[in-house]
Amino acid sequence: MRELFTGITLDPNTRTPAMVDATTRDRFYTNLYDLQNSATYQSLAGQVTLVPLGGMKDAEMAAAAQGGLAYRYALVKGNAFAVMGMTRFMRGTTRAAN
Repeated sequence: MRELFTGITLDPNTRTPAMVDATTRDRFYTNLYDLQNSATYQSLAGQVTLVPLGGMKDAEMAAAAQGGLAYRYALVKGNAFAVMGMTRFMRGTTRAAN
Protein backbone atom coordinates (compact mmCIF):
# COMPACT_ATOMS: atom_id res chain seq x y z
CA MET A 1 0.00 0.00 0.00
CA ARG A 2 2.85 2.35 0.70
CA GLU A 3 3.92 2.34 -2.94
CA LEU A 4 0.38 3.05 -4.18
CA PHE A 5 -0.33 5.88 -1.77
CA THR A 6 3.08 7.49 -1.26
CA GLY A 7 5.21 6.28 -4.18
CA ILE A 8 7.81 5.01 -1.68
CA THR A 9 8.95 1.43 -2.07
CA LEU A 10 10.35 -0.67 0.73
CA ASP A 11 13.61 -2.52 0.32
CA PRO A 12 12.59 -6.21 0.48
CA ASN A 13 15.62 -6.86 2.68
CA THR A 14 14.18 -4.65 5.44
CA ARG A 15 10.73 -6.23 5.72
CA THR A 16 9.57 -7.05 9.20
CA PRO A 17 10.74 -10.52 10.28
CA ALA A 18 8.39 -13.12 11.76
CA MET A 19 9.72 -12.42 15.26
CA VAL A 20 8.93 -8.86 16.22
CA ASP A 21 10.95 -6.95 18.78
CA ALA A 22 10.55 -3.34 19.92
CA THR A 23 12.66 -2.00 17.04
CA THR A 24 10.70 -3.74 14.29
CA ARG A 25 7.41 -2.90 16.00
CA ASP A 26 8.39 0.79 16.12
CA ARG A 27 9.43 0.68 12.45
CA PHE A 28 6.08 -0.89 11.53
CA TYR A 29 4.11 1.83 13.32
CA THR A 30 6.29 4.60 11.88
CA ASN A 31 5.55 3.27 8.40
CA LEU A 32 1.85 2.89 9.18
CA TYR A 33 1.56 6.46 10.49
CA ASP A 34 3.48 7.81 7.48
CA LEU A 35 0.98 6.07 5.22
CA GLN A 36 -2.05 7.28 7.19
CA ASN A 37 -0.73 10.86 7.19
CA SER A 38 0.01 10.97 3.45
CA ALA A 39 -2.16 13.40 1.50
CA THR A 40 -3.06 10.77 -1.10
CA TYR A 41 -4.23 8.28 1.52
CA GLN A 42 -6.31 10.91 3.29
CA SER A 43 -7.88 12.13 0.04
CA LEU A 44 -9.03 8.59 -0.80
CA ALA A 45 -10.64 7.80 2.56
CA GLY A 46 -13.99 6.16 1.89
CA GLN A 47 -13.34 5.97 -1.88
CA VAL A 48 -11.28 2.78 -2.10
CA THR A 49 -11.95 -0.80 -1.09
CA LEU A 50 -9.47 -3.54 -0.20
CA VAL A 51 -10.36 -6.90 -1.74
CA PRO A 52 -8.48 -9.83 -0.20
CA LEU A 53 -7.01 -12.26 -2.71
CA GLY A 54 -6.23 -15.07 -0.26
CA GLY A 55 -9.62 -16.77 -0.51
CA MET A 56 -9.79 -16.69 -4.31
CA LYS A 57 -9.38 -19.86 -6.34
CA ASP A 58 -6.90 -19.87 -9.23
CA ALA A 59 -9.60 -19.49 -11.88
CA GLU A 60 -11.25 -16.62 -9.98
CA MET A 61 -7.95 -14.80 -9.61
CA ALA A 62 -7.09 -15.29 -13.28
CA ALA A 63 -10.50 -13.94 -14.33
CA ALA A 64 -10.18 -10.96 -11.99
CA ALA A 65 -6.70 -10.18 -13.33
CA GLN A 66 -8.02 -10.28 -16.90
CA GLY A 67 -10.75 -7.80 -16.03
CA GLY A 68 -9.07 -5.37 -13.69
CA LEU A 69 -5.83 -3.46 -13.42
CA ALA A 70 -6.03 -3.42 -9.62
CA TYR A 71 -5.91 -7.23 -9.51
CA ARG A 72 -3.02 -7.41 -11.99
CA TYR A 73 -1.10 -4.79 -10.02
CA ALA A 74 -1.67 -6.72 -6.77
CA LEU A 75 -0.48 -9.97 -8.34
CA VAL A 76 2.64 -8.39 -9.87
CA LYS A 77 3.55 -6.68 -6.59
CA GLY A 78 2.77 -9.73 -4.48
CA ASN A 79 0.08 -7.92 -2.47
CA ALA A 80 -2.43 -9.97 -0.52
CA PHE A 81 -5.24 -7.66 -1.63
CA ALA A 82 -6.34 -5.50 -4.53
CA VAL A 83 -7.05 -1.82 -3.92
CA MET A 84 -10.22 -1.06 -5.86
CA GLY A 85 -11.10 2.51 -6.77
CA MET A 86 -7.55 3.77 -7.45
CA THR A 87 -7.70 3.71 -11.24
CA ARG A 88 -6.74 7.36 -11.57
CA PHE A 89 -3.53 6.73 -9.59
CA MET A 90 -2.64 3.50 -11.38
CA ARG A 91 -2.56 4.81 -14.94
CA GLY A 92 1.26 4.81 -14.99
CA THR A 93 1.46 1.25 -13.70
CA THR A 94 -0.14 -0.42 -16.73
CA ARG A 95 3.20 -1.48 -18.20
CA ALA A 96 4.33 -3.00 -14.89
CA ALA A 97 1.09 -4.92 -14.49
CA ASN A 98 0.94 -6.36 -18.01
